[in-house]
Amino acid sequence: MKLKRYQLKDSNTADYFGEHYHKTSLHHRWHFGQDKIGISSYRNSKGSGNSTADNGFLIGLLDMEGELLITPHPKNPRIEKIGDFEGILSADKDNSETSFINRLIKMMSDYNTLYLYLSSTRFDLENPNVFTFSPKIPLREVYTYGRILPIRMHAHK
Repeated sequence: MKLKRYQLKDSNTADYFGEHYHKTSLHHRWHFGQDKIGISSYRNSKGSGNSTADNGFLIGLLDMEGELLITPHPKNPRIEKIGDFEGILSADKDNSETSFINRLIKMMSDYNTLYLYLSSTRFDLENPNVFTFSPKIPLREVYTYGRILPIRMHAHK
């Protein structure tokens, strides 16, 4: 399995994520659309939640060297970045993310190749902040091809 990553040609303009609904957990906002799952950092109006600075999983995801290690589990799934930008996406501290992480792991295991790119939930296509996982290639007019990130399945301990 592999993740083909795409970079924005213009850092201020991205493809529209599309029709979707979202769920907010303690750490992230999860976006679910047709054939795609997106993750963005979340900070509520009181200032709590994740910020870009403390969101270890999303930082470097588009250009890191290494691999993703996915561990499916009904109650404690994990997606771990191994390489020069390490981070873990898990439900250890926030059970509300368990089903969301499992949906992303299922998508990764259902497709040999997934595409990862930043998209926007705004109609004006500004503020690209959604890390989008999709089995479909993003618009070539907006993105340039980046690097492949291998995905390896791991059994739960």
